[in-house]
Amino acid sequence: MASVEQKSHQPLLLLLEECVAATTAVLQSDSNIYPIITNKGCLVDSKRARSKFEPREKSSEIRLSLQAFKFAVGEEVFLHCMLVAWDPIGLDNSKACHYVKEHG
Repeated sequence: MASVEQKSHQPLLLLLEECVAATTAVLQSDSNIYPIITNKGCLVDSKRARSKFEPREKSSEIRLSLQAFKFAVGEEVFLHCMLVAWDPIGLDNSKACHYVKEHG
């Protein structure tokens, strides 16, 4: 879970725009990465796993459930995410979406 402290500001909407798993603590051009969230908020990992955004309790919080994934076996893995806090009035292309897999 991530959240933004509101204090005396108007209500803000917290969004995850991008998120990748990487084998380095600092992203570099040669970092081995696994995309989790791309395209300004689409949880692409949900195309191949049961990862999903959980229902919000507050607009200033965002909850993400990730299914375990195989990546960089035997190495440390770091999550790098870009979060943004917006005034919910006037949002245009921002989203928090995930793909729903059909369960057969």
